[in-house]
Amino acid sequence: MNLQSMNNESLMISFTSLVQLERKTTRAVVEHLIEIEKRRAYVELGYPNAIDWLVRHHKMSESSAWRRVNAARAIESTPQSVQKIESGVLNISTLAKTHSVLRNEEKRRGEKISAQDKAKLILEIESKTLRETEITLAQKFPDQPKREVVSAIDGDSFRAHVTLTQAQLLKVRRVREILSHRTPNASLAEILDAALDEFLKRKDPLLKTMKARGSTPAIARGASDAVTRQVGGAWLGETALGETLLSEPAVGSAVPACRDRRRPKLSLANSLLRITNAQCAFVSELTGIKCASKVRLQLDHIQPWARGGPTTAKNLRVYCQSHNLLEARKAFGQRIRDRTLVLNQASNVSLRDTEPVSKPTAVDLRNTRLLVRQQNWPKPLFFFRKMAPTPFEVTLFGRQ
Repeated sequence: MNLQSMNNESLMISFTSLVQLERKTTRAVVEHLIEIEKRRAYVELGYPNAIDWLVRHHKMSESSAWRRVNAARAIESTPQSVQKIESGVLNISTLAKTHSVLRNEEKRRGEKISAQDKAKLILEIESKTLRETEITLAQKFPDQPKREVVSAIDGDSFRAHVTLTQAQLLKVRRVREILSHRTPNASLAEILDAALDEFLKRKDPLLKTMKARGSTPAIARGASDAVTRQVGGAWLGETALGETLLSEPAVGSAVPACRDRRRPKLSLANSLLRITNAQCAFVSELTGIKCASKVRLQLDHIQPWARGGPTTAKNLRVYCQSHNLLEARKAFGQRIRDRTLVLNQASNVSLRDTEPVSKPTAVDLRNTRLLVRQQNWPKPLFFFRKMAPTPFEVTLFGRQ
């Protein structure tokens, strides 16, 4: 197509058809992303999240991937609005901004915003520009955190714009006072540099080597003589750093009275993180791509702890949260959820001797201490105990 030979009318008609095609394609992309996010299909390909998958696999820019993923998440709660992307009433920039604000507001409140309220807000931003949408959101949610901006000045210097609370500012001033002997009148950059150096020395496994202390035998937390008895039902376990698992041993199988500790010692965890350079070691069998994520790292038992796997260097690997959960679902099925355990057994379940229910019961473990009894088992009791740094530890006591 030679654009230079086209008259103005033909050129504008051609452009209009391309815009309509782009909107139609954008709608299809958003719909695909909604389903891909539900399935987490990118995890098996070696990517920890959808944005990383779009950037590394589809070569999108970070901002473009962020807008599309957040637009899909905004539309997920109001699926009827997806048609308005094709008509131009909604666009991915305003949808992504809206989702970001709603997510920050939920974090500030400590509770979810209802789907109805989200749908009403999306109706209010229809046919608005990004600037108009930002004004609407600022009026509805005035307590939103200010945007943090980091811009490059030259090859070695960056300018950061952040908003501090009064308490945070007092901490900055206190650090300046502590540094006054070594660095009088320290600048904010010097204060951050000193504070971050100290934090990394204490917390970064790549900078801190931990040696093992002695060889005192360790047993599973909460283990007792009752654990040695035969148990005929399902029992629960957990991987090294926070993954809840569900397994079903054969009837009459025995749980060992003494086994290596489930949580690895800090020296072992430190050694494994240093070996992997504090990166997720998952490599996709489908694509050969290594995840290499450096956030939300966890230690996963290759042979699950719930199935007798020991806590040893040979049986542990460093995975990000997404790939740790993927392996759990491969081993124990789709009942595994993030921080929520679905008790999906054939028989009834009672919680603290309440009335039995006949349908699967979802138990949120985040701030709960529960006693769960399965009625037709030989009275196995499950104690959910909160612990740090792992979210939960699950110990079984089988009683005849």
